[in-house]
Amino acid sequence: MSETARCIRLMTMNVLAPSYADGSSRRVVLAEELQRLGADVLALQEVTREDAEVLERSGWHVLPHPRWSAEGVGAVLAARRPFGRTVSDTLEVTERTVHTDWCGVLAAELPLPEPMGTVLLVHHKPSWPYGWEHERELQALAAARLAERTTAEGASQHTPDHPPGRWSGTGQQ
Repeated sequence: MSETARCIRLMTMNVLAPSYADGSSRRVVLAEELQRLGADVLALQEVTREDAEVLERSGWHVLPHPRWSAEGVGAVLAARRPFGRTVSDTLEVTERTVHTDWCGVLAAELPLPEPMGTVLLVHHKPSWPYGWEHERELQALAAARLAERTTAEGASQHTPDHPPGRWSGTGQQ
């Protein structure tokens, strides 16, 4: 990202835990694709702590989600630039979600050069079991409230509405 950033490239992906679908070979391909796509920010799910360390060794600034599974699977938010203030919530909204591995929300301010200024990135991972729609709705509300509080308390600037596609600091695609 240049010092006069006018756009930010975001990527989110469930990389699938390494125990599925030939995880080690898939991670080699994913690493090549991440390099090719040139994203500035990553919101990744089903990563391992080792995956996070590989990202850090590659120059990424990595923030882990607040909860990880016993097997070491979780989620991360990563950026090419250092993050500012961060907040998180484990999204333990009912008794059932207290026992759900690695759900949570992470919000981080990312200071960018003008004209963009500081933006707020929010990476939300709700509980996944079938039949838990009520919990996912409560978790979505908790994540939205965390984002609102963080924006009100911090340096994040309002992001103008943009049409679908690539966001830019000038509103152009």
